Amino acid sequence: MKTLKNLFTSKFHFGVESALLIIGALLSTVVLAGIEDEVRQFQDAINYAQNDEGCRSIPYPDLQRDCVNKQHEKNKWCSESGELSCKGLDKRTIESTLEKLKQDYASTEDKNARSDIKNQIDQLAQKVAENRSEVIKRLEVVKICREYRSSVMDVFKYASQKVYNETEQELRPLADTLYKEYKKNEPGHEVAVTNAQAAFDRCQDLIYQIDSLGTISSP
Repeated sequence: MKTLKNLFTSKFHFGVESALLIIGALLSTVVLAGIEDEVRQFQDAINYAQNDEGCRSIPYPDLQRDCVNKQHEKNKWCSESGELSCKGLDKRTIESTLEKLKQDYASTEDKNARSDIKNQIDQLAQKVAENRSEVIKRLEVVKICREYRSSVMDVFKYASQKVYNETEQELRPLADTLYKEYKKNEPGHEVAVTNAQAAFDRCQDLIYQIDSLGTISSP
């Protein structure tokens, strides 16, 4: 009876040990496959970075998805929505035109001439109002564009830092190469954000100039 018990115990331990060995082998295979996938992702990212393919140069799937989503919105607001600028009427030209019309009005007693001058002043006022409305619309577009450009740049900055801090031994040489590519492309992101900010500032300045004209009304 004791022998059977010992035999059963030995088989049980052997079975447990075998199962643990199998599980260990499976885990090693999974880990190895995972490392191989990450190596491939880094290699692809380097190629994409060298070809200046934006978000595809991020080797981390979650960050790449986040970048793609923000990039889509950035393209919609910065490219597909039209020219990233505001076009306004020249303040000095408007003031000069208005002053001349008022002088012409004051220098004539002819009713038809005065009526025509009034119409010209009213048309100028309408033109200024329409221009202000258009500038405000463009300002909002430029503002959103600027925000998405900044958010895309922030994703790349975070990805760059993550690559720089990569500790996986198999990824370290690839991470160094990818980080250098990021640093090469970094000025391009900064210039794009700077340009968007400059466009935003120009739009705001145009609104200020239009508003400083005051109310345009006929005599």
